Amino acid sequence: MAMEVRADNNHWRIARWPARVVRFTGLLSIVLSALLPIAGVAQDTPCPTGTPHLISAPSLPVRGPMVRSTPIPPGAMVPTPGTEFPQHEHLVGIVIAGFPFLMHPGPCAHRVEAAILAHDDLFTGNMECDVLIRQARTIQRQKEREDPCYANEPRIRPGDDSWQSIFERRYAAMRAAMAARDEKAIGNILAPDFVSEDASGRKKDIEEMIPEVVALPKDPQQISQTSILSIKVNDNTAVVNQRYDMKTTKSAPDGSKLDVELITVSTDTWTALTGGWFLQRTVTNQLDYFVNGHHVAHRVRPSAQ
Repeated sequence: MAMEVRADNNHWRIARWPARVVRFTGLLSIVLSALLPIAGVAQDTPCPTGTPHLISAPSLPVRGPMVRSTPIPPGAMVPTPGTEFPQHEHLVGIVIAGFPFLMHPGPCAHRVEAAILAHDDLFTGNMECDVLIRQARTIQRQKEREDPCYANEPRIRPGDDSWQSIFERRYAAMRAAMAARDEKAIGNILAPDFVSEDASGRKKDIEEMIPEVVALPKDPQQISQTSILSIKVNDNTAVVNQRYDMKTTKSAPDGSKLDVELITVSTDTWTALTGGWFLQRTVTNQLDYFVNGHHVAHRVRPSAQ
């Protein structure tokens, strides 16, 4: 689903509203960054590097055999000049009741995920894919026996709404993590190379974004919703166009109530890594800001016009 937005040369439209509303717009802009959707990821923990054991050379010669070469064990792969080894490929992880089922990215990964979501043997007729489905379903049946709650969870059948359901859950988890200012939960939704770009073209990476969100005060009055407009999946990448609508209530210095609403339309790129789908990039194409029903600000990203 596409959305066309037209704006004049001055992308911001500031209406002339009563002085009391305009006076407090600056105050409300402080929380604006927290209200923008980060439309929701754990970084891979690097393997610890062992501390080398430093052994000083003996002061006297030590008798023993002199080793001229190290025997090569049978079956060992010996590099030869000109040999090129394949680069490391990042595996896709499909979580089965907390257990990561690792496999190479590609069409089979989506077939296996569909079978796990449906709790069913959805064989495809492709021998390679069906072997992986059998392996994953064997693990899933064991988890179902161990955990009745997991065994009775809702089934998601393949169809037009399958990807819709998957990403609706990811956006719901992201909103909950953001509202709770939970640094770890937010990190479990964003990819390690996450980048956020707002309607002005300003970019932030994961190291900048998370501390800013966590430092903001919680807002118990905030209500937000994410509406998925379109989804396009290609192997281990998904492009999602979504609309974010946030409403909250703030108190002005004179004690009056201000009803604030923020609406954004964004394009998000999700990537399938070990553990599921993680948000890699979000670009805000349009932003609209309302105070007490008055359209205070309108911003359109230049390339989205």
